[in-house]
Amino acid sequence: MERVTTRGSTYRTKPKNVFQSIKRTLKYLSASKVKFTFCIFAIFLNVFVNLSGTYLIKVILDNVIKPISEGKLDSIYSLYVFLGMIGCYALSFLFYIIEIMLLVRISQDGLKRMRNELSNKLLNLPLTFYDKNTHGDIMSRFTNDIDMINEMYSSSFNEILISVLSVIIIGVYLFVLNWVMALVAFVFIPIVLMTINFFSKRTRKEFHATQLKLGELEGYSEEILQGQRIVKTFNKEDDCLNEFKQINTEFNEHSFKSVFNSTLTIPIVNNINSINFVICCLVAGLLVFFNVNIPGAIVTTGVLASFINFIRQFTRPLNRITQQINVVLAALAGADRVFNLLDMKDEDDNDNAVYSLVEEDEKRYWTDGNVKIAVKGDIRLYGVDFSYVKNQPILHDISLYAKPGQKIAFVGSTGAGKTTITNLLTRFYDIDEGRITIDGIDLSKIDRKSMRKSMTLVLQDTHLFSGTIMDNIRFGNLNATDEECIEAGKISHADNFINKLPDGYNTVISGTNDTLSQGQRQLLSIARCAVSNPPILILDEATSSVDTRTEKYISMGMDELMKNKTTFVIAHRLSTVQNADAIMVLEHGQIIERGNHEELLEERGRYYSLCIGAAKLE
Repeated sequence: MERVTTRGSTYRTKPKNVFQSIKRTLKYLSASKVKFTFCIFAIFLNVFVNLSGTYLIKVILDNVIKPISEGKLDSIYSLYVFLGMIGCYALSFLFYIIEIMLLVRISQDGLKRMRNELSNKLLNLPLTFYDKNTHGDIMSRFTNDIDMINEMYSSSFNEILISVLSVIIIGVYLFVLNWVMALVAFVFIPIVLMTINFFSKRTRKEFHATQLKLGELEGYSEEILQGQRIVKTFNKEDDCLNEFKQINTEFNEHSFKSVFNSTLTIPIVNNINSINFVICCLVAGLLVFFNVNIPGAIVTTGVLASFINFIRQFTRPLNRITQQINVVLAALAGADRVFNLLDMKDEDDNDNAVYSLVEEDEKRYWTDGNVKIAVKGDIRLYGVDFSYVKNQPILHDISLYAKPGQKIAFVGSTGAGKTTITNLLTRFYDIDEGRITIDGIDLSKIDRKSMRKSMTLVLQDTHLFSGTIMDNIRFGNLNATDEECIEAGKISHADNFINKLPDGYNTVISGTNDTLSQGQRQLLSIARCAVSNPPILILDEATSSVDTRTEKYISMGMDELMKNKTTFVIAHRLSTVQNADAIMVLEHGQIIERGNHEELLEERGRYYSLCIGAAKLE
């Protein structure tokens, strides 16, 4: 299986199985089976009555025009024939409207199901997926790839069905008109099909490579747009432009090859069909010249006129099939990328969860359906090893405990493994070796979502969502009342600045709102945690990017938040960890010192050196 790697992401360059991909893509339309059945029936009637109008040319010439030239006129019969021809085209238009209306509804319903499934998958994938893939490349699944599938659903299927039915019905009419000429015409069909197949194989790979490069292009564009301050600070505009040009050039090359090969198919098929038309006319002339009188092979003016019209119409569905195959191939390239994502394992796929969280009488319990264990926040790690990449250990033999209500602090240099420990506690990642327990229950035995309800995080980089201030606070507990959200704002000391906003708690902000300072955003994050009120709290560098004055308010908010909660604190500012019940000093993924502030100062080890260094800086 050929593969292409793009900026850390590896994907197949072509579907595992084209027909399997088509079958899976059509599955999303299966929920509309009744509508789809009516749609196919409408397509059949549309094609049949439309082509019947062409067959009536033979009737008009042989049974109406010829008798008139001989002085014989049956006006009633002639009227019926002409009205029948007009009726065929009118009915064809009516059935076309019906089929389009049904197909648009079916395709949009199918796309809705696909987008829902894709969104659900993205929300349930592990963080490792987002570590390895750019947001731009991920979003291209929702935009470019889904758009290609939409074009296939709403246009290509209709065109291909019409074209296939047209070929079949035209073929039947050709044999009805003159089977000798029909045999000659059908000799060219395998040639056309082989031509289409030849170019389809050449374009399929290029369509997939084009989609991959488009995702990479969008991912890189998103990176440089989000990092404009850094780009300008280091004068990297030219370097970024050069890398963009390189990716864009590769995208352009694959796009050129795919479009060129697909476009080349149409004129070749047209020329083959033109040769077919000429040869059919030559055979008709020979049949007339030699006055062939074989039943079903007699050439009359009406037969020849209808046959020529059918031959000309015969090229149209073949050309449309050629065009739509290219669209289908491009759509399958996008569909394969979507399915590749949908086939990834969910975060909970390997879980052996037994316990879940329940609330009774405003108290929380772990339960396996029989036994109930009170949620207290007692956390213990036993000999934990972990690595993000195999054979590149980040943590080794980490053992510690946090009794309910205790405050545990992690200090150490960058890359020592502090944040990694909190990632393991929240089960963003699973450990390689060892054991982690909450209230005596192995972490792997607790339902992941229930486990996360028992804890909350205040991170260095606060993410807010578009909506009101109240909405952002309520995100911590969607069932919280306005009064509870306001109380959370007071607990976090965010209430002061919120009340100064134009609409207070109902002030609308965007997710990237720059009118709020980093400190204000952090206070909202603390309020969000306060309204959820879990027994376990994790603070990861919560005050590292704010000024000293703002840090005071944040610290006051966190002090309120930490009351009666098991708390894990990561901080570079040692002043924020001095009152911790236990301080863990990490270096190279191992705990090298542990104790409270006074005990560690007496040891005059690594923590002592950090404190002395901090004092000198101050």
